[in-house]
Amino acid sequence: MKTLLKLFLLLAAVVYWGYTFIHSPKVENDVVCSKVELSYADSVTDGFIDKAEVEKMLKKENLHPVGKKLDSIQGKAIVACLLKSKYIKTASCYKTPQGVVNIEITQRKPILRVMPNEGEDYYIDAEGTQLSTSDYLAYVVVASGYISKQFSKEKLPDLAMFLEADTFWKSQISQIYVDKSGKVDLYGRVGEDQVIHFGSTDSIDKKFKHLRAFYDVLPEAGWNTYSDITIAYDNQVVATRRKAESK
Repeated sequence: MKTLLKLFLLLAAVVYWGYTFIHSPKVENDVVCSKVELSYADSVTDGFIDKAEVEKMLKKENLHPVGKKLDSIQGKAIVACLLKSKYIKTASCYKTPQGVVNIEITQRKPILRVMPNEGEDYYIDAEGTQLSTSDYLAYVVVASGYISKQFSKEKLPDLAMFLEADTFWKSQISQIYVDKSGKVDLYGRVGEDQVIHFGSTDSIDKKFKHLRAFYDVLPEAGWNTYSDITIAYDNQVVATRRKAESK
């Protein structure tokens, strides 16, 4: 009796695995990639890199997956290829059983345009990485003056990130100027001849907090009452009134 039961179970198992083999979907090595889907890991969807650029990079390295069997597509090689671009910060790649290769990237976002006295202008991102201005037009604050590449990488990103993140100051400040000693002046969108002497790039939050407090208590005459505003010193704002125009 036990022998018959064992034979019955064995026969059932054979039938089950046979049915599974016949009716199961194609295994990966039989599936061919039909398309590439590109997505962005953050909100920067309009920048240096689009799907056409991604596909161009992959074709150049003979890594474009469309038309290739899934088991021959090397996700790590695709990621390594994409990360060669200085415009891509992170990249990931995965395949689906339906033959779609999904690529997700994070782009480097320009936060400041640097126009030094010497050399060509360029953008920088939050990490100070230099990005070409010939590939993309970004409406960001401009920094000019005596700016070395080291200064732009080490000193300017934090200031630019603050302006980018703060809606009020982003609408107020249009230009950063760096003098020979590395001191920073800011120029506003309102009152082009008004200078805000910022000093070093230290204590950014505190300096703008003092400047905002000063701005909030301005007399009815308004922001343009002053030609120079200095926030370079600790815990104080020094403002110079404009000279009255001679009649």
